[in-house]
Amino acid sequence: MTLRILVPIESLDDTHPALETARRFFPGAELHLLHVVIPGEILLRGEAFPDRVVEGESVAQVDPAAEARLKTLGGGELIQMGDPATEILHRARSGDFGLIVMATSGKRGLQRLLVGSVAQRVIRESPIPVLSVRQQH
Repeated sequence: MTLRILVPIESLDDTHPALETARRFFPGAELHLLHVVIPGEILLRGEAFPDRVVEGESVAQVDPAAEARLKTLGGGELIQMGDPATEILHRARSGDFGLIVMATSGKRGLQRLLVGSVAQRVIRESPIPVLSVRQQH
């Protein structure tokens, strides 16, 4: 049975420490990328996310360029709108994945306290193992 790994990514650029780590340490695994669009986030074309799409829905039909970009990064096809931690944990609980590999932002102190940490919540609440990778700034 092939290991299926969920790899949440924050942006659709070429540098993803979590994706690079998953590829390097789990070469035979099936990687599934997840990019969660936060309401109001700016998309690839520089437009604000439209209000007509509701939380939890795929935004591929709204921003096909983002969907295409995600596929070029590793075959991912999941772009969702909503709270990143909630969407990641929803998939972790689905039973479809054996591992999550995700980057941590490296926020510390007051900034982390005020903003919170998606990775921290996922590590704390995930029913499957989580490998966190430090994101370089």
